[in-house]
Amino acid sequence: MKERLLAEIPRLVAYKKGRDILLAFEKDVGPVLSEASSDADAIILAKAAQILRRHMVNHKSKFEGNLYESSVHDSFPPALLQFVCMIEHGADIKSQLKFGATTNDLAMAQLLQYNCFAKCKEGAATQRHSRDRETPFPVYIGMSIYAKTRKRHLVEMLHDHGLSIPYNRVLDISAQLGDAVVNRYIEEGLVCPPKLRKGLFCTSAMDNIDHNPSSTTATSSFHGTSISIFQHTSSENQGEVREPILIKNSSVKKVPELPDSYTNVHPAFFTKKKPSPPKGNVTYASLPTLLLTNEYEWLQKVSLRLAIRSLGTLLQSSGWTGALVESVVASSGTADSFLSASSVTRTRHMHQVTACCLYMLRKEAYEYHCADQNDGALNFNDWCEKWTCRKESPQFQFWELVLSMELVIFSLVRSFREANFNLYCQALSALIPFFFANNNVNYARWLPIHLRDMVSLEQTHPQIFNEFQLGKFVVHKTHREFSGIAIDQAHEQANAIVKGDGGAIGVTEDPSALRRWMVSGPEVSQLVNQYELASEVNEATEDIRHHEQTRQSQKSFTDKVQRLFAVMKDLGNPFQEESKDLLTLDTKNIAHPSAAELVRTHLEKGQVAFRDFFNGLGDETSFYRPIKKNKVDFFRQEAASACSDMKKQVLKDDCRLFSQLFISCQSRECDLLEFFKHENQSFPAALSDTGKLYYGQKSQLANILEATISPPDKQPECGAIIIDGSSLVYSLSPKTSKTFEEYAVQDVVPKIQAYSSKYERTDIIFDVYWTSSLKAETRSNRGKGGRRRVTDKTKLPPNWKSFLRDNENKTELFGFLAEKIVTLCPDNVVVVTKGEQALSNKPISLEGLSPCNHEEADSRIFTHALHATKQQIKSVLIKACDTDILVVAVNVFATLQDAGLEKIWIEFGQGQSIRWLPIHDMVVNLGPEKSSGMLFFHAFTGCDVVSAFRGKSKKSAWQAWEVCPEVSPVFKKLSQYPPIIEDADLNILEKFVITMYDKQSTTCKVDEARLDLFARKQRSYDAIPPTSASLVQHVKRSAFQAACIWGQATVCKMQTESLANWGWQKDGQIWQVLWTTLPPIAQTCEQLTKCGCKTECQGRCKCYRFGLKCTQLCACACEG
Repeated sequence: MKERLLAEIPRLVAYKKGRDILLAFEKDVGPVLSEASSDADAIILAKAAQILRRHMVNHKSKFEGNLYESSVHDSFPPALLQFVCMIEHGADIKSQLKFGATTNDLAMAQLLQYNCFAKCKEGAATQRHSRDRETPFPVYIGMSIYAKTRKRHLVEMLHDHGLSIPYNRVLDISAQLGDAVVNRYIEEGLVCPPKLRKGLFCTSAMDNIDHNPSSTTATSSFHGTSISIFQHTSSENQGEVREPILIKNSSVKKVPELPDSYTNVHPAFFTKKKPSPPKGNVTYASLPTLLLTNEYEWLQKVSLRLAIRSLGTLLQSSGWTGALVESVVASSGTADSFLSASSVTRTRHMHQVTACCLYMLRKEAYEYHCADQNDGALNFNDWCEKWTCRKESPQFQFWELVLSMELVIFSLVRSFREANFNLYCQALSALIPFFFANNNVNYARWLPIHLRDMVSLEQTHPQIFNEFQLGKFVVHKTHREFSGIAIDQAHEQANAIVKGDGGAIGVTEDPSALRRWMVSGPEVSQLVNQYELASEVNEATEDIRHHEQTRQSQKSFTDKVQRLFAVMKDLGNPFQEESKDLLTLDTKNIAHPSAAELVRTHLEKGQVAFRDFFNGLGDETSFYRPIKKNKVDFFRQEAASACSDMKKQVLKDDCRLFSQLFISCQSRECDLLEFFKHENQSFPAALSDTGKLYYGQKSQLANILEATISPPDKQPECGAIIIDGSSLVYSLSPKTSKTFEEYAVQDVVPKIQAYSSKYERTDIIFDVYWTSSLKAETRSNRGKGGRRRVTDKTKLPPNWKSFLRDNENKTELFGFLAEKIVTLCPDNVVVVTKGEQALSNKPISLEGLSPCNHEEADSRIFTHALHATKQQIKSVLIKACDTDILVVAVNVFATLQDAGLEKIWIEFGQGQSIRWLPIHDMVVNLGPEKSSGMLFFHAFTGCDVVSAFRGKSKKSAWQAWEVCPEVSPVFKKLSQYPPIIEDADLNILEKFVITMYDKQSTTCKVDEARLDLFARKQRSYDAIPPTSASLVQHVKRSAFQAACIWGQATVCKMQTESLANWGWQKDGQIWQVLWTTLPPIAQTCEQLTKCGCKTECQGRCKCYRFGLKCTQLCACACEG
């Protein structure tokens, strides 16, 4: 037949495949063979499926209340697991031996078995899973989601995809487990968790758990007691496992109630108001067929959180957080959270970083001492002790105190991690004096009791002492090294589960649900843990290293240490500080003079208080005697004693003033508008900080101006560069230099030479420091440095930042550097200022540069820019980081452009944030109105010598300028020298100020706006504008700074004006702010007049003379 078909049909060919012969046309041979191969594979797969399905349907396994390893492997036929492993890893024997059965394989095999149906109902939306094939994995998924979230929709969603048992089944299992547990409790006669093993040493912790604690009767409130029991195993004693809980009654739907004696504690009362300090108490319970337990009742749990929080008390306002932010180790908010120890782990980690930095800084200071003393240097410990005891070294003593407390805390942590009981007692003994010194009264009172009991355990309870010596006073939740945790920490972790989504929250209103959670919850968690342990059998060997003992963790830690070390060194090594004042680390503000003595004796006071308290523990009176508190807030001493008291007095005066006004208005007609024309105090609340200048954020204006342009990606090419010399010296801290000459030759001159070789002309502008400067107060707040003469051979100070805080030091240093620069720079033209004079390394005309009476480089820079422009320079780069310079550049660019300058750039920022701002583009984008009025706007809204409006930022003022464009001509007028302030100008400025505070206001008088905002809109007194009289003085100060100083930036010899005519008054050698020319309201308001007449009010009576009715404020008995 085959031969005849081949002969009769052209192009038909035969192909033999096994015992079969296939006939097909030549072009169809490929598809036919492929189809035949697929059919063969399908037949094989169908046979394999039939085999597997027969095994799966015949295999029976029921959930009996546990998920041990045996129940996992017994839940599916071995053939199914083998088949899954072949699909996952390969069918060859080599792959099977290499990979074995992984957790994924076990899970897939269980899901296949769980979703295998013996018979599928046609038309049914869902298929009902058989209890005979209910494998552990879907039970684990359902119970795990329920235990952690109790979210029904999550369980049902996973069930719909065949990954979990249904939610109703979850409830059934939890109820059946609860029933089995309750039955076990009743059989044994007490509540003992089934998980506990026999014959093990146990420790426990107890604490209250309150939900909605404000109410004791509401159905949503929950007031319970959490008890955690920790069993300590050893390689020799793993304990005897008790009989597991088995589900015997599968029809139970609810957890039965426990007897009252198991759940309720009868009330107990103290017979004494102040019971005597208790002693350690041991309970030995012998329970037939259960367990032997030794329980030590701790009086007060030791909290690492409080120790770190106590350290945060010392570091408050010290500048530590500022250094963390500047080093980019932490954000501002995170750094502040370290002071309160919001996160113990992160705070401890940051103190580890800090301790490393402080040790490195101290070591560096010691190395400097050794180099300075040569053969006469002290050894390291003697050197530390010497500086710690010196009265002249409060900065060294404070940071040594911080480092000491950090090391004690780390010893406590180490005792927990290593389970070292002796180290724990030593660390606790060293830590308690800090609690006394830092005013942690409760811990200072009770921790000595705990320490006494711990050190006396060997005599009082030797059995417990031996167990604690073996490390059984901490909890090991993993097998990792260095990972023991304190019992109270483990207990808190358990409480976090109770208070989470899967805890008591949300079930307190339903007694049945609450009982299910309390009784079944631990067993459900145990069920989940059983499966997780069972599924790890075939995993790789467990990593026992500490979780921070990895290359990445160590690299990250080292990086943070190096960054913080660099910043703290740049801010000034505190262990090399020569000042006798205690200074903040970042801003160098001076603490109150008494702080130095407080720091020196701080720990000593704590040690004395601890010793006296510990020795008197046997005396009940001594125990309850009040513990004297110390002054701990070192860096706020001045503010707390002066500024804080001033603020309190201001509040009292304001309260008394408004109370008197209210009473007077009951009998007299009061003119409230007249009242609001005066300030309550001698200074305006809207412009001052209790009598001192109120400073805003100048940098906001820089951000506003930057938003108008697009800086280039690379540095622009310019003909000249002008450098703020003070900023340059601050940024160039000595590296390897030993003397001032070496510093000039090795650090400063090479930097200037690099600029000189790149630019046709290089100008360095140094500040000049006048005794009667308006910035004297601002500079004094930065602290004082040790005085040191600047000569070639003089050794450099160990703390560069401290040295630069002294004005005389800077004056000598800048003059010294100016001479070195012009002598040692042979390249292009270099011009440098020295006091009022200007020096150059080339014979060029310095007319228009010297002598110059500018005080600050902010304005003098532009005198040099004009001089360079006249020397045919077409583009200038200014290297500075001050907002003032940016503002002045915007204003004076038109003048420089008229002289021939085409472009002016400012290199702004530091490090990776450097950008090059094109001032010429900024001026065009801003427009002539804003550019020409920028000086007065900046001064009026707050600069270094003019106060800002409280609560009104530069951004708010800029928005008000947009809404009130009519103020632009006034801004322009008062930005030009000489400034002339007219009444019309003041009226417009009043309207501008009102717009800043209330854009919807229709009034044009600031005094009326004050009354309206305070009375109708309920603004606080410091959130309303200043009075018109105060505003006039503020305008004068702003006009002086804008027009007389910045407005003459391109003039070498500025025209001088008397400060007394511009809102200032002289007190000795210092100029003080003249806030207002009107007296406070209490001194001038007639309506507040009160008399002290004891008889009838007649001619000498104050009220009678002013024609006023007497009020209840008067001492007389008149009725008006």
